Amino acid sequence: MRRVGLEVRVDGRTERLLATSRAEETSITFLDGREVDESPSAPTILPVEDGALVLSGGRQSHVVLVDPLEGAAVGASEESGEILAPMHGRLIALLVEEGQTVEEGARLAVVEAMKMEHALNAPRAGRVEGLSAEVGQTVEQGQRLMTVAETPVAA
Repeated sequence: MRRVGLEVRVDGRTERLLATSRAEETSITFLDGREVDESPSAPTILPVEDGALVLSGGRQSHVVLVDPLEGAAVGASEESGEILAPMHGRLIALLVEEGQTVEEGARLAVVEAMKMEHALNAPRAGRVEGLSAEVGQTVEQGQRLMTVAETPVAA
């Protein structure tokens, strides 16, 4: 069995998926546990310059695979403040606590994969929310580990 986490944009909305392959069969699920709607017939996939159009169940969706090695997709999203596991590995250090205020660039966690350590830093100043992993836990590529929420500016 092989499992691969991936991030895609579906009609502009970022989704995190998990593809699981067994023998000659592959299934796709959302990392947050939602089920993927499966129509009785296979979807039609039309490659376009910036991704693909997926036609299924009478609906058309524009899907773009997010390259994990481009900009904010590596470990943190500046827009949302989400801190994502850059690859499948083990969380070996968690340097913050729920509710803690951090500065932009602060080291938050470390993921080890294939004997390499990957530091995850804050994409902006803010407050740590939604810690969802513990030290020693195995994490999937694209899994949300926490969010750095923007701190409101005092008026």
